[in-house]
Amino acid sequence: MKSLKNWTMYMSLGTLVFLLASCEEHCRCHHDKSASYASCLIQADWSQYTVDDDLNGMTVHCFNSDAGNAVSLATHNTEEARLNLPIGTYDVAVFSNTPDEYSFVEFDGMDRFDTAELNAVNLEQESWYDEDRLIMAPEWMGVDYIHGFEVTQDMALATAGTNCKCIDCECCATHAPSEGFLIGKVTPLNVIWTLKVKVHIEGIHNLRSARGAISGLADGYKFSLEFAKETTAAQLLSNWELTLDETDPTIGEIEVSVLTFGLPYGHGGRFDANPFSIQLLLVDDETVCSKNFQVVDGIEVDEETQTISIYIDYGEPLPNVDPNYGDGAFKAEVDDWGDGGDVNVDM
Repeated sequence: MKSLKNWTMYMSLGTLVFLLASCEEHCRCHHDKSASYASCLIQADWSQYTVDDDLNGMTVHCFNSDAGNAVSLATHNTEEARLNLPIGTYDVAVFSNTPDEYSFVEFDGMDRFDTAELNAVNLEQESWYDEDRLIMAPEWMGVDYIHGFEVTQDMALATAGTNCKCIDCECCATHAPSEGFLIGKVTPLNVIWTLKVKVHIEGIHNLRSARGAISGLADGYKFSLEFAKETTAAQLLSNWELTLDETDPTIGEIEVSVLTFGLPYGHGGRFDANPFSIQLLLVDDETVCSKNFQVVDGIEVDEETQTISIYIDYGEPLPNVDPNYGDGAFKAEVDDWGDGGDVNVDM
């Protein structure tokens, strides 16, 4: 009986040794000394991204400066992201939502940090405006960065066990952090500006509708600058709102608000940097009053709220005309302005 017990003990010991040997053979943390990527964790805090935007997820884009390429992860989890990153040095950009969820901007040069940028989608040119290229207004976007993070060979070897097939092997847990190496925590902030334009008008009771365009606005955003691009284009200003003076209904203001990448990098406040064109269709449904302005003196930039405000006095009272419809009420937008006469006053 004693021999049988000894034989059973030896067999059990042999089986255990076999299993351990098998585990070591298939477990990467034991035999794969050429592991080339590490399990990494990025955490995000979106509490400072206080804009009117539906945050459906985030994109973590890791630029490998050593290899000249990038690793990207889109996730609905806005609190953290786990990635397997090859050995190298990284600049990481974390931005709201995913590239596919943006309709009015394009992501270009995303393999390298120094070429990565957002570019506004071109808008079909308006027949009345031929001064500059027109672009669509961008959507809201929040961005933050981690710079110069290094994934080392030691990190790759340490986290290799988290990916081994031998999931029951207790040794895996002793060689690597359970959630990977923490790269850092980002706090994305909004990078899109709001442009508000207000025009004071006398004779405003003669106004039916308005349209405008402002040039010299940035046409994109550069990741490496963490700022708007240097190149510019124009944005259309439509859907104006009218406010009448409380005591004189012949005086009032029209105002419009639009999202923009803001003033370009190196703007410098030049006098000719932001030409503004406006056309006013009068209530006779025929007369169009046009003016051009240089608005640099009327620009106010609020860095805290990321708002650009422009106030303009139209100057000349609008001419009195006979209404061609109803009560002559102001319309935010009119599709067909007709081919009537113009009243052009350039400034």
